Amino acid sequence: MPATTDQPLMRKVFMSGQGLRAGWSLAIFLAIDAALTLGAQYGFATIPVLRDWSARQPHGVIAPLENIAFTGLELLILLVAVAATCRIERRSFGSLGLRAAGRGPALYVQGMAFGFWMASALMGLIALFGGFSVSRFAIGGLGVLSNAFLNGIGFMLVGFFEEFAFRGYLQATLGRGLGKWRAGILLSLAFGAIHLPNYGGAWVSALAAAGFGMLAVYSLHRTGSLWFFVGAHSLFDWSITFLYSAPIAGLPAQVHLLDASLHGPAWLTGGQAGPVGSIMAFGVFALAGLAIRLLFPRVESAASGAI
Repeated sequence: MPATTDQPLMRKVFMSGQGLRAGWSLAIFLAIDAALTLGAQYGFATIPVLRDWSARQPHGVIAPLENIAFTGLELLILLVAVAATCRIERRSFGSLGLRAAGRGPALYVQGMAFGFWMASALMGLIALFGGFSVSRFAIGGLGVLSNAFLNGIGFMLVGFFEEFAFRGYLQATLGRGLGKWRAGILLSLAFGAIHLPNYGGAWVSALAAAGFGMLAVYSLHRTGSLWFFVGAHSLFDWSITFLYSAPIAGLPAQVHLLDASLHGPAWLTGGQAGPVGSIMAFGVFALAGLAIRLLFPRVESAASGAI
């Protein structure tokens, strides 16, 4: 009968041994995320209070409150879209790299220290070759504490948003269809590509950002959790922008600790991209990968995808 022949065919189109096929999962997620994002954009364009507040925000810099507000909204949209997709797929939300068998807080703190070390190593190398110098403190008193805290909250949200998007949901989903490393490489290249506008089209800087993405994939592979590199990503960004007062992804912090400057060739300083685009970043990221290998025995997780 037609029903007996059609049913297995339709199931084969939509389902695999791991449930809903990765392509359909991705399509559902992107549709929900796009709808929510368009709704938020419409709200900021039409609601007077939101429109006026957005218009007052500074451009070309990372302003702490703006970073918290917009990144927090992006993160909320991401979480809702992922939760809705997981419900449709009947997949556990915690399987996307968030489970850490009680080690989450410890991994996050370790990651913070690791991110600070990466940023310090990068800025130290640039300074060693004469590309970074500091003249004096730019702020003092309570301004240091308040701005350090607000920037810290903003970059904590950035770290969680970017890692959960690229190395959480997307890595787990594409990993089902492509395999862990192919998915990781593809997503890392995409991570670099989306930064190209901020880097003025500098492909070397975008490739460095892709290298940062692959380091995050390797961290997930070794720890079995997102939490270590969420902490590392957050403190790396915070240290570069606020502590060392250099731009990241082409943007400086609106308020930063030091009056500092980058000077010299773009291969050393990263040019418009900032230190992440420096040739030194490749060496630091490679060294960081070796450190992760030594620090953590390999742990598999559902979020890392199939090998």
